[in-house]
Amino acid sequence: MPLYTLKECLKIVVGLYGQPAPAAEAHFRAGICLRDLGRLDAARQHWQRCRESPDDGPWARLAEEAERACDRTPHHCGTVTSALDKRLPKAVTAPPADRRQRQNTPGQRRPQAVMRLHLGEELLIAGVLDHDQALLEFLKVLHAVESPPHLAWTKAVAHLRAAQALALAGRIGPSRDHARQADQALLSPDDAARAEALSQPLEPSREAGP
Repeated sequence: MPLYTLKECLKIVVGLYGQPAPAAEAHFRAGICLRDLGRLDAARQHWQRCRESPDDGPWARLAEEAERACDRTPHHCGTVTSALDKRLPKAVTAPPADRRQRQNTPGQRRPQAVMRLHLGEELLIAGVLDHDQALLEFLKVLHAVESPPHLAWTKAVAHLRAAQALALAGRIGPSRDHARQADQALLSPDDAARAEALSQPLEPSREAGP
């Protein structure tokens, strides 16, 4: 249930349920779900984003209270796998600087490809790899939603993020396949380097596994 609820909250955050969105409440509730899933650092990030969201409701106060409660009872709030966190993206991918490739202006509905990409990235950033939920969103960008030429960057990023999600799950062969399909010319320099690294074959002893 926390995973399902988290995904619904993140759909609000990325705009899939329309704008304006109740972002403060969505971030607060996403933080609660992440806490229950054992991703305390990710929960804190959403509570911080809750406090930064313009809202007249009680959500910023509730976010502060939830974070203080976790500080008092850390063993009940889950732990963070630092080795995992070091391999996760830090933020959703911004559209390219080229005006023709940007998402719609404020007040307009963003393209499905951008919102689905960001939904997958939000899950990946939080380290939530359960049931391939992040991977499924990247596959939707690649195969299920319209991506006109000016949104070609979303497919390049989706291939890279799919490769990262698969690598984190230990599925090296499929990860490498996606990394090789990512058009590095459409990626940021850092992401292009990540795609290049993931596309390389492992040493035979490492690839064979234990």
